[in-house]
Order: sequence, then structure tokens, then C-alpha cells
Amino acid sequence: MGVRLLHTADWQLGKAFNNFGPDAGARLRQARIEAVRRIAAIATERQVDAVLVAGDVFDQQIASIEVITGCLGAMGDFPGDWVLLPGNHDAAEEASVWERVRLRLPEGRQIHLATDANPVVLADGRLAVLPAPLLRRHESSDLTACWDNSPTPPGAYRVGLAHGSVQGILPEAAEKHNPIAADRAGAAQLDYLALGDWHGTLEAGDRAWYSGTPEPDGFKENDSGNVLLIEIDRPGAAPRVEPIPTGQYRWLAWERRITSGGDIEQLNRELEAQRPTQLRVVRLRLDGTLALPDAQILRERLDWWRGQFAVLRVEDERIQVSVGDTNFTVLQPPGYVAKAVADLQSRAEAGEAGAAEALQILYQLCVEAGAGA
Repeated sequence: MGVRLLHTADWQLGKAFNNFGPDAGARLRQARIEAVRRIAAIATERQVDAVLVAGDVFDQQIASIEVITGCLGAMGDFPGDWVLLPGNHDAAEEASVWERVRLRLPEGRQIHLATDANPVVLADGRLAVLPAPLLRRHESSDLTACWDNSPTPPGAYRVGLAHGSVQGILPEAAEKHNPIAADRAGAAQLDYLALGDWHGTLEAGDRAWYSGTPEPDGFKENDSGNVLLIEIDRPGAAPRVEPIPTGQYRWLAWERRITSGGDIEQLNRELEAQRPTQLRVVRLRLDGTLALPDAQILRERLDWWRGQFAVLRVEDERIQVSVGDTNFTVLQPPGYVAKAVADLQSRAEAGEAGAAEALQILYQLCVEAGAGA
């Protein structure tokens, strides 16, 4: 009889997203709980034997009670076996988040906290999950090495569950801590190795995969936002791996050069095309030189789009604004304002620090006051 598994990791529940503000942060945190709910629904629909979570269920040890109970509640749509592995963010150290999770496990649920290296035997003895929980944030040795000699029930599928860096697969900077040998699946005679820590979906060698985070949480183009359905027909057979999309938000990192009104309208069209905008997180880096009226138009467009996107973070420090040829007379400013404009224009032409910025502010105030057509 074959085995069917759902492999996921890096839920990072409770992640703060502080740099996006309180409202957007709250929405993004809730999206991670909703991703767990979708995983449970997929597990039920696909009738899997178990859901394996390869570490970093929680983003930090001080996860709130609301985050813990929210997680356990979201898992409720799949009444079968769950195996939760501590990762580097939620290592099974003394006074860890797992102690509070254990106290709140719903009665009658099959939620296994893999806080030690003992095999978790499931599916009436047909499946043996070999966990390698992190007991502290960073390990220098390969905790999966013990699997090579770990006994499991005769004829059972051997599946490894680990959180760390497969050597030679990930970028060098990601391989500094929690190493995993590239040949571990073969050396330990695994039918499959379920990995966490890398937030994108990635094949990491023979029978080994990173599932990635089920809800994107960064701007890397690494194929995040999936879970993996794993089907193995018999012990020793090659696993079939099917990525299933689960992500709700899409994260976009754009760089655009803006030098004219036409460029602004092109950017406006690109933003308009990103629907549903309320499910988009956008980082927009701009450079170029604009005349002051065009800079005002750009500011107005971006102010509009900030209210439409889940997050629109604009980095426009490299936009230079040309104020020397700006015709303020079309705005018909009152006399005292016109005098201030003339004075600031003279100072800006002389290169006085702050004069150009003051002109921009004054221009914006005139536009907002309805002085111009």
C-alpha cells in the first residue's frame, strides 16, 4: 500500500511585519493563519496519511497565546496526523514555545510534537518519520547523521524531517548553520526527506525537497507560496512530488526609471494591472529626473495606489526634481506666495541647500489649495 504525505514548512506564525505598519502587518499575520487553514483543507481533500511541518511553525519563542490557539484551530479541518518539527526560530530549547503548545493541544487530535529525535510511527506502522529537531537556534553539526543507524519497523516507509541547510545546494550565506549532508537521503535509506528553512520550493537532491513557506513573506523570486504533495507507491520507489499553490499575497519588487509624464503613466498602467491589488505587496524603487509638475503628478499617483495595495513601499530617494524652469504663474499664487517662489527659485539656482525641496513643498501646497487649474 502506498503512502501520501503533505510536506510544508516555515509557517513563521506571529511574524511581526513591523516595517509595513500596524494595519498591513495585522493583515499579513492573519494571512499566515489562513494558509494553515488552506493546508488542512488540502490534506483532507487529498486524503493524505500525514502532514509534515519541517520547522519554524512559529516565528519566535514568545508567540502569543492567540497565535498558538489560532494555529491549532486552523489545523482542525484535517483530523489526521500532523508532525510539527522545531526549527531555528522555534527551537525546542528550555522554556520554548512548544511547552505552551503542548498544554493547549486539543483532546483527541493527532498532533505530534517532534521535540526529540525518536521516530514518529504513523499509518498503522507503515510510516516512520525520523525527526531532527533543533534544540537551539544554531547547530554546527549535522543532526540528521543519526538517521543512518535509526531502526524503523520492517517494511515501513522511512521519511526524514529536518530544518537546515543542505550543503552545496543553497547559497553560501545560507549554509553557515544547521548543516545537512547532501547525500543524507541515500545514506539513511530514506524514501523522502522533507526539509524546511529555505523559504522557496526547491529540489535539494535525490528524494529531498524544500517545500518553502506556504504564504510568501519576502521579495525573493524563489517560488514560495506552495506545499508539496508526496506520493510513494512502495518503499524504495521514487516519490512523486506535486507543488500545490497556497499563497494568498504576491510580493513584487520593481525598479523603474522615471523621467517624463509618459513614464509616470506607464507605471500607473503597470500598477493598475496588478489586481487584486489588495493582495499585492509591492516594493517600488524609483530613479530619474522629473520636472516639478511631473513630480507632483507622480506623488499624487503613488498616494492613490498606497490606498489600493496591501503594501506599497516606495523608495524614491534617487528621484531628482528639476525646479529651475517651473512656471508657478499657472497656479496663480497670491502675491506674497509669488514673492516667496521667486526668492526660492533664485536660491535654488544658486545651489542653496534646501531651496529646491522648499519649492517642491510650496508647489504641492498650491496644487492642494486649488490655486491652479
